[in-house]
Amino acid sequence: MDFHVRNGEVVQLTEKEAKQVKRKGVYITELTKHMTQEELEAFKKERYEKFLKPIMNHNESQLKAVQNRKEK
Repeated sequence: MDFHVRNGEVVQLTEKEAKQVKRKGVYITELTKHMTQEELEAFKKERYEKFLKPIMNHNESQLKAVQNRKEK
């Protein structure tokens, strides 16, 4: 099961979509290789805000839903 962040929302990808995303992929090391320290820090912050934070919020809401089901 693959997930992707679109417009700040976590969505589940179909198998076909996941394969397309993986083929288009660019390695982070290639992107960051020639960045200055300031550019790298800005990149990390933007990446966190755009990708990691929505996924963490999604996971948190899923955990709360599971806990609520167990409590009932």
